[in-house]
Amino acid sequence: MKHSLTAFLLTLALFCCLLTGCGPTPDVPGGSEGSNGSSSGSTNSGTKPDDSNSGGVSAPKLQPSIVMESFSAYHDAAGADVARCVFRATNPNTAYSVSRARVDLTLKDAAGNVQETTYFMLQTIAPGDTVRFAYTYKCKKGVPASATCTQPSTTASSFQPSAEAVRSSDLHAVVTGHSTTSGLNYTVISGTVRNLSKYTCNRTRVSVILKKNGKVVSSDFVLLTTPIPSGKESSFFISHASDIGFDPAETEVVAIPWYIAIPALIEVIGGLTNSVDKNTAALT
Repeated sequence: MKHSLTAFLLTLALFCCLLTGCGPTPDVPGGSEGSNGSSSGSTNSGTKPDDSNSGGVSAPKLQPSIVMESFSAYHDAAGADVARCVFRATNPNTAYSVSRARVDLTLKDAAGNVQETTYFMLQTIAPGDTVRFAYTYKCKKGVPASATCTQPSTTASSFQPSAEAVRSSDLHAVVTGHSTTSGLNYTVISGTVRNLSKYTCNRTRVSVILKKNGKVVSSDFVLLTTPIPSGKESSFFISHASDIGFDPAETEVVAIPWYIAIPALIEVIGGLTNSVDKNTAALT
């Protein structure tokens, strides 16, 4: 009888604990068991929110994305093997410009084997903006059959609050003429870029995208290093190898801001200064 009473009291105490919710809670870092420590609503970059934007509101630093729209390659008259790509890159951030994001490019042969690799750096993309541009590369190991690219990789300094970034829609580019010199395998494409933004565009990348029956077959670009003030325009000339017939009706021209952000510029200048100091010290 004594044992039965003890068992009853223990059962009653346990029942009361369950009713009041005083049972032990598992101590699992990052969430409950089975969540792998992740939580919903996280950004695709995995970085912590940063409240350094101008509004003072915490904003996650999202990674930019890139898509290869087209790829072509050919053996030009000068003997060079050239790969040409057209890319579309997007900055999903609303509070930050993204600068100096690295994109790795892998060139492959007809069997799908890696032929060679290279990379390029995305310059500044305004918050929420999408840019399209042409990229060319002189191959070292023959004409590649295909190419793939990685998603852009960034560093902490890639994200900059920017209230004065020029957007791609602010730059209006048009082709005004073209000519082919007899005996040369080049078509000179000329045009203008007008800056419709209220800010100066320090450097401008102008890309021409040549199509045939609506399909991209070739592309090229030129970099304008002279700043284009607000409301002004600048001329451009692109000497494009005549690997295809030039058709103005099927030629697209786009201009985007392509300039070095201030932190990156300071880093470049600092590197050059250190190099000069070392060479001077060696001479003395």
